[in-house]
Amino acid sequence: MKSIAAAGLLLILAAGKAWPLQVPALQEEAPNSPAVATVTFTMSLWKQNPPYYSLAISSMGSATYWAILDSDPRTGAPDVREFPVSATRASQIFRLIRQLNFFSGNLKISQSGAARLGSKSFTFASGPVSNQIVYAATKNRQLKQLTALFQNMAATLEAPEPGRMIPRR
Repeated sequence: MKSIAAAGLLLILAAGKAWPLQVPALQEEAPNSPAVATVTFTMSLWKQNPPYYSLAISSMGSATYWAILDSDPRTGAPDVREFPVSATRASQIFRLIRQLNFFSGNLKISQSGAARLGSKSFTFASGPVSNQIVYAATKNRQLKQLTALFQNMAATLEAPEPGRMIPRR
């Protein structure tokens, strides 16, 4: 059963489509406020641990991490954690996104090497605006920097016990 689900997930990711259950949901303090800008990074590489994760960060500094490998073995539930991101880090992330024209336009990205490098995507959403890029590699300096920020946050969250600083819910 798990291999069928993994194959389906791989097929969906390979097609560059997002599966609704894979995108972590952010809950803001003010649900009636105007739309909050959110960026979601996803990474899939079946040779790594976890083979798939997603990290969403809002401009207000709330974040949600979602991974499939660290799921609860009894229920199959994914590893989901919510945590705050500092105002400085959120500003840095959204400044890079602005420099990348909110992922619209022509960025120097490549799909080749996805089997070796993994498939990565960024999605920016704010109100009616939603832009996504899917790539394996890039020569764009800002995109490399943004990717590294998200991968480093995920690596911190994936640290083995007792280094885990963010409790699981």
